Amino acid sequence: MKLTADQLRGRVRVLIDGEECFLRFDQGALARLIDELGLDGLAGVPSAVMTLDADTLSALVWAGRLWELPELTRETVRDWFYPMLPTYNAAVEGINLALWGQP
Repeated sequence: MKLTADQLRGRVRVLIDGEECFLRFDQGALARLIDELGLDGLAGVPSAVMTLDADTLSALVWAGRLWELPELTRETVRDWFYPMLPTYNAAVEGINLALWGQP
């Protein structure tokens, strides 16, 4: 499978408030996500992201946007509009890229 340039950079596209943005799950984002969700290390990430609830999704969007917006808060993310399922699917793709190197 050939990865796109964005995928090679660990970035996935999402639509936030009508604007195309990127989520990127680098090691810092994964560490913050683990802390924010109270997980017990990387092993807890896959099952946590499969819960498909609004709180987990806002944590995914928050962690994935920190690379570009380091002062971003979860409260701000909760005020944004993003289509739930497409954003969730993109975030899962980003997590898979970060953990496994493939979407």
